[in-house]
Amino acid sequence: MLTTLFKEIYTRLHNKKIVPIVNEQELEKTLEDYIMKVMGCRVRNEYLQCKESGNLHAFQYYGAVRRWLINLIQNFDYNKSRTVIDAIEEYGSSFYSTISNYTYVNNLITGIKKLYSSDERNPNIVIDHKEKMYKISLIDDKSYDGMPVMVINNIENLEKILSKYIEAVYNTDNVFKSIYNGPIDEDIEKKTIELLMWAVINVSNEDALDLERFFSKYTSFLKDDTFEYYKHNVRKLGTFLNDDLYLLERKSTSAYETPYYLAFMLSNRRVELPNIRIGIEDNGDNKTAHILSTQSTQMHRNPKEDPIINKEIRDKLPRSPYFREFNPSHLISIVITLGLLNGSGINTITAYEYLPMRYQKFVNEGRKNEEELYQYQHRLTNKFVNNFFRLMEFTDGIEIISYPENCSNLKISLNKHIEFSNDFLNEAYQLGYNQSENLKNKYKTKVLRKE
Repeated sequence: MLTTLFKEIYTRLHNKKIVPIVNEQELEKTLEDYIMKVMGCRVRNEYLQCKESGNLHAFQYYGAVRRWLINLIQNFDYNKSRTVIDAIEEYGSSFYSTISNYTYVNNLITGIKKLYSSDERNPNIVIDHKEKMYKISLIDDKSYDGMPVMVINNIENLEKILSKYIEAVYNTDNVFKSIYNGPIDEDIEKKTIELLMWAVINVSNEDALDLERFFSKYTSFLKDDTFEYYKHNVRKLGTFLNDDLYLLERKSTSAYETPYYLAFMLSNRRVELPNIRIGIEDNGDNKTAHILSTQSTQMHRNPKEDPIINKEIRDKLPRSPYFREFNPSHLISIVITLGLLNGSGINTITAYEYLPMRYQKFVNEGRKNEEELYQYQHRLTNKFVNNFFRLMEFTDGIEIISYPENCSNLKISLNKHIEFSNDFLNEAYQLGYNQSENLKNKYKTKVLRKE
């Protein structure tokens, strides 16, 4: 089977050129050794057993083997070697050693494998390769549920970007670096794998197509100082729901979506509005805010007040027959945040409806059945995205750049002036906007005085 596949793929990839003449028995043995080197003994042994019994239809890794043979034929040049056999042996022996030359990329691939499957040596995890591009994917359709292909467009560039990411973890005020705490003699490589794994668990389908861009973005998240004013002290935004509303930017551990998040507190009632898991990407000329999720807090809760607050907010929101599956208190946290961002000069927002690797983590853990997983993700996706669509019903000041479809996230643009057709939404938005405008003006005044 391996020899037949090799010839078929070679003919197709090389535009029906004649396959180099080679002894088929020697080729078959060499391909068996190649499969062992890149896929492991489990696959080769099963192949040999199926071949010996004359039942190759029972071989379960056909699709993965085919992909590894494509790698082989795309990348080796037998003209530079003495024979085709030499070329196959050379490529098989060097495949993983080449990747291991890029220490951080190698650590990242190990972390990705752990996310794809509870068995990181699962033969259905395939690394496609062509020159400097690598693609990691899980092709086992028995546990496959929209798992993305992780794309490294240039392994050399990604190694440099990962180095900068880890440097930022060490040198900024975050708690991601706590992974490296503990005895000095503990395995640094294992800690780095854990750090990179927890980062890549937050990829969207769009992010997965360009891991260089993804880690550059997360490096920006660590370095950004947009909400520095709220980082070390609780700051009052104003009066809201007949209470004093305060804001604090808190640090997250690496197990969460972003290094920092915004926490809103109604001080007298001791109730926190839902947290906003946010990261700011600096694109050079402008900044983009990435809102990965909104989450009800577990830190400061007043169980008696929580449902009361939610009902008060719902009663003050305008009625609509559309997007009924939304969360009132989460929507208000988003509106306040949009005000803070627009007042700070950040008017491009990306909202993430689905993080497939986080979903797969639940699959791997096996703590939820299929129906529970579906309902959980349905709530996360529908309510979160509907919050944005719901608020956009009541203003013309927000434009949609792209919808959450075809591997794209929801992207919106904020006009400089935003007014809602509802007083309560305006009040929430202005709380954030006015606060950021005032801070911006104070900063300008300080700069002018220094000059």
